[in-house]
This record gives sequence, structure tokens and C-alpha cells, in this order.
Amino acid sequence: MIKTHDPAATKLMLCHLELLMIKGISYTWSSVRSFHTHIAKQVELYRLEWSNTSEIRDRANTFFKHSDLHPAPPPRMPPMAALTSRGKQDAGQDNWGCKPWNYTGSCTCEKEKEIYSTKHKCRVCQQDHSMLHCPK
Repeated sequence: MIKTHDPAATKLMLCHLELLMIKGISYTWSSVRSFHTHIAKQVELYRLEWSNTSEIRDRANTFFKHSDLHPAPPPRMPPMAALTSRGKQDAGQDNWGCKPWNYTGSCTCEKEKEIYSTKHKCRVCQQDHSMLHCPK
């Protein structure tokens, strides 16, 4: 049987869920679960009430540590429409580097340009070899 709550309690639970989701953007999911467990235990022990949203937010500010942060995400690849709308000289190149060079070891890029060395790095380990020859 599903337990129903009154509308006021539902609103407070949704505020708490919103706080958890906001923290989940920056912090690891295990630390967010630990924070929720801590708050739920405090409510269960009558040391805190769900209606004390400001105190729960204050505890959230002191609960999470720098070590709980997500590692930096890898750069996002641009959508395919952006790749196809470029000129012929940039074809196959994106934020990750020259795609033909990474997959085949050769490309039609001009080697004299300064950008050549920055775009011709391994997509896996960012070293000066193609992905085709990457030891990883």
C-alpha cells in the first residue's frame, strides 16, 4: 500500500528532493545519499523537522566536502550539424582534435599552421600520437 502525505508534507519533501538534486549536480551521488540519510535520521530522532528548510540547507552547506565534488567532466563533443557546417579545411576537426588523423594516422591538414600541433593529439590520452597508435 502506498503511504500518502498531506499536501504540506509533500511540498516539504519536494523541497528536500530539489536540494538533493541541486547538490547531485556538483557532488557525488554517494555523498548526496549520505546527506539524505543524515537528515532523515535527524528527523526520525526528532532532532530536526522537515519544515526546517533553512536549517537543512545550512547543514547541506557544511556537510559536503571538497573531496565529494565530481571529477571534472570531459569536454562535450559538438553536435553533428556543427561538424558538417564547417569548411573543407576544418572537416573532421572538433574540440577533440583532427578526426581523420586520429582514426587513420593521416589527414589533409596543412602542417605549417600553428593549430596543427594542437589539433593533432590523441583523443584518448592527449599525447602526440594518433588514437590508432595509442598504447592505452
